[in-house]
Amino acid sequence: MAAKKNKELSLAVIEDKITKDDEGKFDEVVLFGDVHFKDSEHVEVAGRTFSIQEAAKNHICGKLGIPAFYWERCPEKLRMQNLDYWYKEQDPKKEVLLRYKNDALRALFSPKYTIADNELILKTIKDVVPVKFIPTTFDLTEGTMLLRFSLPETKKLVKESDPVFTGFQVRSSEVGASCLLASTIVWRQVCKNGMWGFGHDHLFSERHIFKTAEEMMDGFKRAILNCVTADGKILTQFVALQKKRLDVEIETKQLHERGIGKKTLQLVRENIEEETMYGWVNAITSVARDLPVDRRLELEKVAGQYLKVA
Repeated sequence: MAAKKNKELSLAVIEDKITKDDEGKFDEVVLFGDVHFKDSEHVEVAGRTFSIQEAAKNHICGKLGIPAFYWERCPEKLRMQNLDYWYKEQDPKKEVLLRYKNDALRALFSPKYTIADNELILKTIKDVVPVKFIPTTFDLTEGTMLLRFSLPETKKLVKESDPVFTGFQVRSSEVGASCLLASTIVWRQVCKNGMWGFGHDHLFSERHIFKTAEEMMDGFKRAILNCVTADGKILTQFVALQKKRLDVEIETKQLHERGIGKKTLQLVRENIEEETMYGWVNAITSVARDLPVDRRLELEKVAGQYLKVA
């Protein structure tokens, strides 16, 4: 099932969207004792009231030692009782880094949190990649950014009118929803699936802590260069799946044992293009395209692991 091609996606478009998304963002370091909870959805800092976004709610729960799943089930009165009690148990003189956007609190971190924002990520990619690369995916949400690029010079034909490319993807978060990740991917043009090349050597994952932004970007640069200068083995492995026979029942059972739900597996079976492992892997990534980012990446990771046995 082919996805619609986004003819408007370009580096300039991505830059513009990131710039617009950055409007109204600002940070400050304050004492935790200066953060006051008006209710479970709002904080007051220096006389200004901010709504609490989802990531910030999780950070607040973590800092106060309140399980997030419990918090979600609590009525407002019980939430405030928990907030008031555990807030008083904290050191009011301890500093916290607050990240805002307009009148919303995006995140609450330790000041040791390493800031590597979307603008810096894109600038680093543009500065370091030595070959032509084309953006194929751009997802930007309140919590994360996902970028995918194909490398046109790596084109390989599986069969007539079915070109595949090596590419790379980057996932980041300004609010601690994920680590900074970079990996090699396979990009199948006809489907726009962007399957992960998991199990491949070129994988970078770095938490936003213990390093300066400069140190973090140094590691990120090396990872991106490793991804774009890969030897093409990942494409060879992908194409080789076309010669491997598919036993749908066995593969379905194995994926179910790994935690893939019955509804998802049924969709995978309905999207099989051909009775080979190549068709099976592409069916998995086809279903993944319609899922939220986190679930999409998890399912694509499963697909990528088939490359290990190609």
